[in-house]
Amino acid sequence: MPSSGSAKPKLVIAAPQAPERLLLNRELSLLEFFRQVLAEGLDDQNPLLERLRFLTIFSNIVDEFFMVRVSGLKEEFEEGWLQPSPDGLTAEEQLREIRHRLRPMIARQVHCLKEEILPQLAEQGIVLASYQSLSGAERNELDDYFRQNVLPVLTPLAVDPAHPFPYISGLSLNLGVMVEPRDEPRSIGKAAARFVRLKVPPVLPGLVRIGREAKFTFLGEMIGANLGALFPGMRVGRAHAFRVTRDADIEIREDEAGDLLHALQKELRRRRFGTPVRLEVTADMPDEMLDHLTNSLGLESDDIFPIDGPLNIADL
Repeated sequence: MPSSGSAKPKLVIAAPQAPERLLLNRELSLLEFFRQVLAEGLDDQNPLLERLRFLTIFSNIVDEFFMVRVSGLKEEFEEGWLQPSPDGLTAEEQLREIRHRLRPMIARQVHCLKEEILPQLAEQGIVLASYQSLSGAERNELDDYFRQNVLPVLTPLAVDPAHPFPYISGLSLNLGVMVEPRDEPRSIGKAAARFVRLKVPPVLPGLVRIGREAKFTFLGEMIGANLGALFPGMRVGRAHAFRVTRDADIEIREDEAGDLLHALQKELRRRRFGTPVRLEVTADMPDEMLDHLTNSLGLESDDIFPIDGPLNIADL
């Protein structure tokens, strides 16, 4: 008779897991890749310019993610598509998780740029200065540059009953400002005040050099400081930057696949006027202006990303 010490071990069979628990979500796994890219920019062991490059790469891939992945999820949600992804998440749940994970990453990116990268670049002689911090002589130099090179290519577009909200091209940097006649008395919510949109000209460098040294300021900030030249005789409010991301996903139906070139041309034309999916704004934008933009673009509060820093990090 075999002894108790030689008893065979019992075979334990684990309960099968639900299939969705064994799968990774495609969109959320991309966010983990984004986190790794951002980590390279946050790593103070990397060379300074390499860190800046990774921060700009992070901005670029997040832009593309919203244009293609998030836009597709929003379309599914708005059409009432209830079929979950293979990992068991609905479009609404994926959108919620994407925003929950991305917002802290973007905040860390901006904080790193403002508190680490730019100060350390200044120590190395590369200065990105605000317009307000410049000397009188430096401001005069920029004002001359504005009148000669920037003012001729600016086109203010006002919104009123006779002029509907203008088309905002995807990923373009824009300034929003409230203007009203100077001879009108000030009043909150006065009908005379109008929203004006200014597109920062993409044909000009986003950074303007000051003097002969490696000192720069943002083109958009310089435009905001010279609004009086655009609106003579008007009372001009402070300019606030904003940026719209649009649906840029390409969809080719099966019946169009026979003429691929024609289908691509059609989709590329459509991409330019894709549905807005994200609105980035400066963190100090007034609620009145933010509400106006949100409603005009057909967005929800979850689609708004306030940024406590420059909106065009990818241009650095």
